[in-house]
Amino acid sequence: MKTSALLVLASACSPASSLQISAPPLPPIPPTSKRLFLVRHGEVIPPGGKQGVFYGALDVDLSPLGKQEADVAADYLAQYDLTHVASSHLKRAIYGAERILERQGADPSALLQYTGFGELDRGSWAGKTKAQIGEDAMDAFNACRPGTTPEGGESLIDLRARVFGARDALLERTEPGCACAEVSHLWVTRSLIT
Repeated sequence: MKTSALLVLASACSPASSLQISAPPLPPIPPTSKRLFLVRHGEVIPPGGKQGVFYGALDVDLSPLGKQEADVAADYLAQYDLTHVASSHLKRAIYGAERILERQGADPSALLQYTGFGELDRGSWAGKTKAQIGEDAMDAFNACRPGTTPEGGESLIDLRARVFGARDALLERTEPGCACAEVSHLWVTRSLIT
């Protein structure tokens, strides 16, 4: 069984009034394949303001622009008949998934939530800046060196296993020849496309 994935995002670099996604139409899904759309949540109201702290698994709100970005992604996906829409358990992803379901004409109660699509748990690093964590620790973590998992958090290797489990569960529900979408987070998406 083949699965194709497409990343859908609306750029935060554009003024809100000009947010749009223009992409050529995708070819039909072969009857033996499945299509998975990967959607990252919109811009958030960052905890810590302009300091740029890591929030990971913290449940932060979308900014007004982030809500518009979710609407743009939902508008784009409205051209595709999605049999399932899934998200993480975090409200910034749930918001976008519910917008997609609305544009699909589906009840928001049809949303499939998978904790496996939740963002990387930064543990004791949540709410801290990169400077507070230390560049050496960040470099070791990003290189997946043993012993660099934040206290109470998870490694990138653990994240990948969790994410692939959720992806497999979603695709198991999706019939061949059909498409589904998941709304999640930066590190989840990175895990799926690298």
